[in-house]
Parts: sequence; C-alpha cells; structure tokens
Amino acid sequence: MLLRPSGILGRAVVSARSATVLVGSSSSSSNGRLMGTSTRHDNDPEVLEKNKQSILRKHAKGSTEDPHWHEEIASDSEAFVKSYRGEIDASEGEIAKIQKATKKILDVKTNVKE
Repeated sequence: MLLRPSGILGRAVVSARSATVLVGSSSSSSNGRLMGTSTRHDNDPEVLEKNKQSILRKHAKGSTEDPHWHEEIASDSEAFVKSYRGEIDASEGEIAKIQKATKKILDVKTNVKE
C-alpha cells in the first residue's frame, strides 16, 4: 500500500516541488535535467586553457609540482563547498590581499585615482 502525505504536510511537499521547478537561474539540457551555469571563469577560453595546461603539467610523470584545486575554473557551487568545509586559505594575509585586489578593480572601474 502506497502512503501519501495528506493535509498541510502533503500540500507543503507539493508546493516545495513546484517551487523547485519554477525558481532558479539554471539552464536545461536536452535530456530535461537542470544544469547550473554559475562559474568563476565566465567560460573565458584563455583562462580555461591556461589552467588546463597547468593541471596537465602538474599531473605529468616526473613532475615535482603538487597539483592543487583551481578556484579560477571552479563553479560557484564548488567554491562554496570548499569554503564551507574550510578547505581554502582564509588567513588574514590572504583576505587582505583579496580585499586590495577587489578595491583596485573597483577603483579602475569607477576611475578613482589614489
């Protein structure tokens, strides 16, 4: 016998399913599954190729370089998970460096002179 949720709980489940289908900024593939599109590289072929070559070089036999995760080519979801798990460098120095870089970009975009 198949049990179906009834009452408020049943309506909430149906509403949640409907909202999941209606909400979101994802694109749909040909097989009907939803795919996320948020990336850190905006599909820039130069960024992708540069990081691809770096990864291949580090995975080559005899390489002494340690392969590592590249945030530049990660999706926003991957970056969020890494951050949530504490798997990224979030030292004071690293945060200050990111803040300076962000300020510099904003200053250039708004033509602010120091």
